[in-house]
Amino acid sequence: LLLPEDFYLKLLKMSHFTYSLTKPNGNIFQFGDNDSGRAHVLDPINENSPLKHSHFIKSVAFFLNQKKFFNKINSNSKEYLFYGEINGKINLKTDFDFNSNNFFFQESGVAIQKNINSWLGVICMPNGKNGNGGHNHNDKLSFELNIFGQDFIVDGGCPYYTNFPVLRNSFRSTHAHSTVAVEGIEQDKWVDGPSGLFKLIERCNPKIEIDKNNTIIGSHSGYGSIHTRKFNLYENKLIIEDFLDLKDEKKIINFNLAENLSIDYFIKDSNVIFELKSPEIDNLIEVEVTNVTNPILKKGFLGEGYNNPKENLMISFEMSGGYSKSTFSW
Repeated sequence: LLLPEDFYLKLLKMSHFTYSLTKPNGNIFQFGDNDSGRAHVLDPINENSPLKHSHFIKSVAFFLNQKKFFNKINSNSKEYLFYGEINGKINLKTDFDFNSNNFFFQESGVAIQKNINSWLGVICMPNGKNGNGGHNHNDKLSFELNIFGQDFIVDGGCPYYTNFPVLRNSFRSTHAHSTVAVEGIEQDKWVDGPSGLFKLIERCNPKIEIDKNNTIIGSHSGYGSIHTRKFNLYENKLIIEDFLDLKDEKKIINFNLAENLSIDYFIKDSNVIFELKSPEIDNLIEVEVTNVTNPILKKGFLGEGYNNPKENLMISFEMSGGYSKSTFSW
């Protein structure tokens, strides 16, 4: 071996992590910035989208003689043939379970759950670069949801850097993500001006755990009062509960939608019901949100890599109290 075994083990763990973030449609769970950076794409015919990273996962599995892992990767990329297999004996062991429906990276603040019909990714991570958050967003307790292989709730990433400072800040704001936002307050503050474009100083104390009932529970204190959010995923529904006790401030629940969804909604007492339809599948997705008012559809936030914004919509409600429940049914 040319390098210490710890290097190859870390490479394998990187590949495992990327595998866990990959949704049924082949795209990764997008959070924070996305400048289109990937491991070098040597086979450009396949997997051109910067949200697809399977070429890296499959190449690492092949290189490190991880046959079971290699066979799990759904990718047409052939660039693993360029790297070949490692020379020399190597015995890398990890506790990664390829058949698991749950992946939890507590220190990174990432939780993944999936079942036969759906895939859920939840983010509540600490800011990187020693708390400076150079590429972090105010996305605590935001999520992505893929149902029947199609995206419905997505993260916008950030297609803009120093070329459009105002747009960059809008894409990394709390209001750009599928979480509860408070009018006039960010989860973490950035410094205005060019020097603040790659700083997001952590102050909101993000936490995330999974309890014995497999409930994902996250919280942060960025609004002066603790926002707690619980996720329960089932085969035919996702239930999200929000707890945020602020009496005077306007609290807004946002859901950032995938492209090309058709949307209808109606009001039922103090609840709002949205119906989402993807042109790719026949199933109708119903979203019922309790204890909310003023439902609106507005322009959303979506980018597929650097300088590649996409058109999408966001659904938005105002919480009428300290508790709200959102139920996605399919």
